Amino acid sequence: MSNAKRPPNLSPEARALWDRTLAMWPLGREQTLLTMLRSGCGALMRLRSAEAELARMGTPIFTDRWGQPRQHPLCSVVRDSAKQLRDDLRALSLDWESLNRAEVDGDDGDEASL
Repeated sequence: MSNAKRPPNLSPEARALWDRTLAMWPLGREQTLLTMLRSGCGALMRLRSAEAELARMGTPIFTDRWGQPRQHPLCSVVRDSAKQLRDDLRALSLDWESLNRAEVDGDDGDEASL
């Protein structure tokens, strides 16, 4: 869809989500739906960033100043971002499986996988 301008700051994976969504389901010019898609792309980028940082650290557990094991605060970012992404995709009548099927069925290989 040419009327929906893709936000310029999206990661490759979020660009793939944006492009595949518009290709699979023409949204028209409804700004509410485009706003949900922008929100979903932002949630996807936050999710991947938090996952990468947790992977870099090697463990989601740290020891607090009293010597007690605690879950890293980024775990909440992962949880909340994943929920936001699911909610936005559900509002757009999309799901991960259909987006991933589109990637396998007709991907040109230039974008990151979802």
